[in-house]
Amino acid sequence: MEQKHLSNWLKLILIGVGICGLIIYFFVIPMYGLSLCSLYPEFSNRFWPWLLFIWISGIPCFMVLCYGWKISSNIGNDQSFTEKKCFFVEINFYSVCFGCRILFCW
Repeated sequence: MEQKHLSNWLKLILIGVGICGLIIYFFVIPMYGLSLCSLYPEFSNRFWPWLLFIWISGIPCFMVLCYGWKISSNIGNDQSFTEKKCFFVEINFYSVCFGCRILFCW
């Protein structure tokens, strides 16, 4: 399998995972929350804060998809394992992890 073909397959898989994530975060979870609110009306005032928290928790998941897209583009351009790219991915990965840690542990 040549690298361009592999890159296209990886991008297709990333698009599929992104669509599944959007369906889960913006359809399944709110519908589940609304059903919980109808079953337990005393928790209805907590619906939006928790939904916003869950949506914010999805941001790192989609950021990972963006990094995967960059990596698959580099594979397609035959620049998959250069030292410059590895350093760039490593620095960005650690900065995203640190930012997510601050976001969820404040």
